[in-house]
Amino acid sequence: AAKGVALAQMMLGQMYFKGEGVSQNYVQAYKWFYIAAETGDPLAQKALKITAKCMTQHQIVEAIRLAKEEKITKK
Repeated sequence: AAKGVALAQMMLGQMYFKGEGVSQNYVQAYKWFYIAAETGDPLAQKALKITAKCMTQHQIVEAIRLAKEEKITKK
């Protein structure tokens, strides 16, 4: 995910969304979906909308801040 692979970012977001292998965390899920969505991935854009329904506006702002701070190496 940190190497810019949208599929890996989506999978990581899904793990956080569902709490699979990690503690459920909508902020982290939204962060990874946001990063994947920036590549134009339509599934990531849909996942953002779904995840946002489970979050407060403050959590969404925090997730976007974290996404912008994440160091992604473009492949």
